[in-house]
Amino acid sequence: MAASEAVALLETLRAQVAEVAAHGREMLRRVRGGQLDTKEGLSLLQVRSQALLWYLQDLALLVCSKSRGGSLRSAGGALDRLLETRVVLEKLRPLEQRLKYHLEKLLRAAASGGRGAEDPLSFRPAPSNMAAQDDGDDEDDDEGQGGGAKAPGLGGGRRYVPPRLVPVAP
Repeated sequence: MAASEAVALLETLRAQVAEVAAHGREMLRRVRGGQLDTKEGLSLLQVRSQALLWYLQDLALLVCSKSRGGSLRSAGGALDRLLETRVVLEKLRPLEQRLKYHLEKLLRAAASGGRGAEDPLSFRPAPSNMAAQDDGDDEDDDEGQGGGAKAPGLGGGRRYVPPRLVPVAP
């Protein structure tokens, strides 16, 4: 790596660190000002962003220590915190994958201003419409075979009786 590339990388790193620090100060100001509600704990997204911020801070400390010629252990425990934060982020990934659809749906609904007609969940089945409706015109009722007993429950439907198997000659 040439010296000019290293200087360019350090400049971009410095700009990104300044941006993250400004964002962190803004978030801290909002929390202290009461604009963010944290009475009921932190959400998954807040934990993720906080863990990413810790990861960046420890990584910057480690890079600074290595650029000065120090060892990994001279970074003041940054390596241990870096590993711990990495484990936390990896354990959050499956939870984020489970919530990905719901988050995207909420973001789309917020952007469009409401639920659209093409929303797949607007076509979900209604359990109240799925109740068995007995009109009394069933042609294959086997009431003489014990199949007419009422099952306990809401619908008062009949107990399932499997069809009889007729032996077939080979």
